Amino acid sequence: MESNVPDEAVREREIIGFVRFCHDRRRVGWPELYDEMCAVASRRLYNGWGIAELADRGIGFSLFETPILAAVAREVIREEAEHRPTIGRGRRGFVGMNADLAVETG
Repeated sequence: MESNVPDEAVREREIIGFVRFCHDRRRVGWPELYDEMCAVASRRLYNGWGIAELADRGIGFSLFETPILAAVAREVIREEAEHRPTIGRGRRGFVGMNADLAVETG
């Protein structure tokens, strides 16, 4: 009998895909990104998957499962920051051509 449980490589891609999807919707860090993940899951916005379908793929929202999501979120945010083009960095940590219109980065 064939199992419906995806193998580890597929699970890892699905977890990363879910976190990227949520981060693309709302570019925030942890723990705000966790709130976005919960909202996405409750509204079935990622591939139509709700809490149960995400849990089947290794994406859980309990206290014991959040360290996995937090680690993946840090990695996704780090990777995206490395690939994000910057025009320039001002003396106070601003990115953009005009510091008056820029968004503070840190």
